[in-house]
Amino acid sequence: MLLNFLKFLRCPACKSELSIIIFEIDDKCEKLPDHLFFKELKMKEIKREIGNREKIMENINIKSGILLCNSCKRWYPIGSSIEGVPELLYPDDLRDVWRDKKFIRKWSEKIPETLKQNFNLLDKS
Repeated sequence: MLLNFLKFLRCPACKSELSIIIFEIDDKCEKLPDHLFFKELKMKEIKREIGNREKIMENINIKSGILLCNSCKRWYPIGSSIEGVPELLYPDDLRDVWRDKKFIRKWSEKIPETLKQNFNLLDKS
């Protein structure tokens, strides 16, 4: 998913703005400062960090991460099934719970505990 797309994305359930946690980016794209990885960011925070340089944002390809809705507490994995594509179009009842849990297990050490609790990312089964 290109980082620049974040400004267009909204939570399909409640239409609120989404934030992102970046786990990894494509090696062939623009580099991001290390401190922007593994923490929750809104688009305005990313722009503040790298400036309003649209060309850089257009060339940052997110391979894996999580999109988060702070309003309804839903989360959407990036890169869990199709490389770099968020599963935004699936309503809750059509999500693949097994794949979501596998994704969270893979990245659990990089996700802050408070975020796991706030967004129900803990594996309770």
